[in-house]
Amino acid sequence: MNIREELISYLPIGLYDGDPYKAVQIQKDMWERIKSSSPTQWTKQAFKEMKNSIVTRTDETMFGLRGKTDFAGKEMFSVPIYFVNSVDENDLSTDTVSTLAAFADMAINYDEMMAVADMFELGRNVMEERTANVTKNGKNRIEKLKGFGSTVNTVLTHDNNNFVTRYNELLKSQLYGRYMNDGTLIEGDNWEIKSNKAASALNKISSLNQLALNGLAGFAAVGNDMINVESEALAGRWFNNGELRKADQIYLKELPYVLGETGKRIKTSKLSLFIEQFDVLHEYDQSIRDLEWDKGRIKKLMSSNSLYIFMHMGSHWGETRTALAQAQHIKILSDDGTEEKSLWDILTTEPIDPDNPEGGKRLTTIPGYTLTEEDITKYTRKFMGANERLFGAYNLADRNALQATAIGQLLFLYRKFMVPAFVRRYGASNYNLDLDEETEGYYRTTARFFYDLAKDSKDLGRNLKMYWNELSEYQKGNIKQAINELSVVAVLSGLIAILTAADFDKKDNPWHKRFLAYMSKRMKTEAQAFTPFGVFGETFNVLKSPAASIKTLESLGDLLGIFNPWHYVGEDAIIQSGRYKGHVKAYRDFMNSPFVPMNKTIWKMLHPEESLVAFR
Repeated sequence: MNIREELISYLPIGLYDGDPYKAVQIQKDMWERIKSSSPTQWTKQAFKEMKNSIVTRTDETMFGLRGKTDFAGKEMFSVPIYFVNSVDENDLSTDTVSTLAAFADMAINYDEMMAVADMFELGRNVMEERTANVTKNGKNRIEKLKGFGSTVNTVLTHDNNNFVTRYNELLKSQLYGRYMNDGTLIEGDNWEIKSNKAASALNKISSLNQLALNGLAGFAAVGNDMINVESEALAGRWFNNGELRKADQIYLKELPYVLGETGKRIKTSKLSLFIEQFDVLHEYDQSIRDLEWDKGRIKKLMSSNSLYIFMHMGSHWGETRTALAQAQHIKILSDDGTEEKSLWDILTTEPIDPDNPEGGKRLTTIPGYTLTEEDITKYTRKFMGANERLFGAYNLADRNALQATAIGQLLFLYRKFMVPAFVRRYGASNYNLDLDEETEGYYRTTARFFYDLAKDSKDLGRNLKMYWNELSEYQKGNIKQAINELSVVAVLSGLIAILTAADFDKKDNPWHKRFLAYMSKRMKTEAQAFTPFGVFGETFNVLKSPAASIKTLESLGDLLGIFNPWHYVGEDAIIQSGRYKGHVKAYRDFMNSPFVPMNKTIWKMLHPEESLVAFR
């Protein structure tokens, strides 16, 4: 009760005055519904959970709060307060620890956001009221945005210049919790379906059918991530090759302990605590929502997340090894200033309670070294900044504004890496607050370097050395990374030529040969997609391809074939070639529908050569 009372003190007075013992108002999840109901009610509970995936819930946390409007019709936002509106007692979660943790996160966030809200709103008012020259000679001025050979023209207005728009989007999501736009698709008497929730549900179905147990996608993601990380190590901006190799050694040494703690609530291994302390996998928000304290270890392992094991394995290794490499690169001075060690080397573990060593451990520093809360925050942001540039922005806080819309969600499923990938290669120079340094796209740096060199090519040898020495270490790393990436594409192209000549892609070959042919072609395609030679070919092919959700809707259309009587009888109903040769068309229609999840995924894993057509 003391914890509860302290958390309530962070919120406006009066929220719980009427009922001081009111529980945190969060609905049950699917597992808790099944556990708290009889077997005869399981089907009903499953349908209720499916309904909650598209219908607005009392405990929604993605849409912020609907604010009132002022006299000008402009919405007045407010910092959101969740989990206080009453939930039906039959749907109310009884997982006390998990719901209290979610409530604590909300209450502390509310308190912290309210402390800075007025300052940010004052900044908004100043920027919106500033005078801007939006016309010239009586005509609207045009803001031109150039990139990748195209130009976007935008009419400048007093209240719609680029900076103010971006600032408003920042406040709307980070301060006011409006991660999704509040658009209603269908509305009933006491219910409504938001377009964003419907899009999110469709994306979940698409992911289940296309990525669950998808070993090919998992291995391909690992291969592509390895190219990015190894190129970064050779460039040596945030870590070097030796530090990356040591990071791999640490990861392999600690991995058995991490795997042994899978599904456990209490962590004791140094690597697990390191990942948690510095939020290496950007899972803090999700971990709060999925704490599920009353679930046992086996029950947690049986969750739907386990179906994405191949994808999670790759991201766990990729993001953790880069954080470990940076932790080797970052040097910490001892308290007395006489010695210097890496961040990883000064970290150790100790029992939370010395009298109860089985109660878990926490991360701390060895004697003679100190890390402040500010240090931990700085390095957390640094790890996140590097990982987002290498792998893409997948957390809520850093995704682009388009993903707050239903259309954006559908378009960016499997494409969230694209914007960071473009920025990392072609972005203009800007100051990255996470990395605490100037950043610029490495092809932009490389092009400028060789352009300057070409303008003064009379004494090439001397000028090459002179121009190189004038570059910053970051710019040198950019040029190295550009050369590394182009070299990888060249090597993969040569490997593909050898494998093709050896007929590795023929369907009568052993599986490992077909898999090697598939992997080499996919890795080459993805590595080349964002190079200057591939950006107008491979990248545009990705952009032109239909969204993953469209394919799911198309597969739903296959179900209509089941009701076609001509798909059951007659010679025309028998499939003459392909995977379903000898079967009736109705059988194919059913097997290709979303109601047989992972059917195509497993088939493609067994027959990787059939996916080669997408990478030719």
